[in-house]
Amino acid sequence: MAEVLGSNAVVTWTYGGAGTIALSADYRSFGYTPSIATFDVSAGTETAKSYITGQKDFTAQYSGLYQANGTASAGTASYSSAFGIGQVGTVVVQSEGTATGKPKWTFPVFCTSDPVTSLAYAELIMVNIAWQGNGAYTLSTN
Repeated sequence: MAEVLGSNAVVTWTYGGAGTIALSADYRSFGYTPSIATFDVSAGTETAKSYITGQKDFTAQYSGLYQANGTASAGTASYSSAFGIGQVGTVVVQSEGTATGKPKWTFPVFCTSDPVTSLAYAELIMVNIAWQGNGAYTLSTN
């Protein structure tokens, strides 16, 4: 897991032509997990396994506070419509804010779980979003 958020972080979600939702104000954590496919090429009398690498992949996760009336931070979209299973979009994470020269990750993704799956008495309601990578993510600067 490569954690990327700090106190000045800016996290946004842009999806399906419906605009951009700011997730920064409500976030508790964001993480992404890069991976790569591997293929065992061992054969014959080899005494140790050998591998070649294949395609890169990643998943990303967000956890934040649920807002009143079931709306995301921008207040214009419900969590279920903005982050429903299969919703395609782009997550942008600016871990040190928007100042020039600061890092900026761009993740093309689609949602793989419903954002609110449990409620607990006398506790804050959490939004947990899981995304599957849908192409290569990029790291650039503002």
